[in-house]
Amino acid sequence: MRSTGLPDNFEYHLSKDFLPLLFITALHQESAPLMALINLKRHQSRYRYAYYTNQEKILHVLETGPGPGINRETLLKNIELIKPSLIINYGICGTLDPAIQIHRNYFIRLVREAASGKELLLPKPAWLKNHIYPEKKLLTVQKPVFSSVARTQLHKESGCTLVDMEGFTVASIAIDLSVPVILLKLVTDRADEKSGELVKLNVKIWQEKLNQMLHQLFHSMIS
Repeated sequence: MRSTGLPDNFEYHLSKDFLPLLFITALHQESAPLMALINLKRHQSRYRYAYYTNQEKILHVLETGPGPGINRETLLKNIELIKPSLIINYGICGTLDPAIQIHRNYFIRLVREAASGKELLLPKPAWLKNHIYPEKKLLTVQKPVFSSVARTQLHKESGCTLVDMEGFTVASIAIDLSVPVILLKLVTDRADEKSGELVKLNVKIWQEKLNQMLHQLFHSMIS
């Protein structure tokens, strides 16, 4: 994947403003495109999540598992150990609005927790504004949405167009720790009865879309 425009060992050319840089994903299939770009090795986490870093420990990846399994205190302690200058939470999500384009990356401008109704505004950094990431509102729920009826109800009640199970937790921890955070989500399904099957069938497609997004990100971050 390095043949698509990034220089060899590009990670050593990233602006120091972003380092240490922490990526948080839910699934290993989401972090796999990143690991294809950078030589990362798995290390024993002091807590419970899969943890990867490069030799110099300037780039880090935490895989939390699906949202319901995230323990807020555990994730917070992991982040405190890493002491990142920037957190990027990226990965797949569903859409509550059937009109939203599938297999496109979106910047999350607002994230809402379904259980509490709390909302967080996430400013878009100037260095990211050159990229065409449409801004959307994200709803974080506690279990997958695999029903068109539930999808319609959540869309109406929340006013959000995208849905995941991790975004609010990551964003709220980052804000509590005063660490800049970016949420980028790739829509893979329409949160209906076919969603689970489609996500599995289209892994290669959405991994390639995540790969493209990561390339764009890293190009913007090279000093």
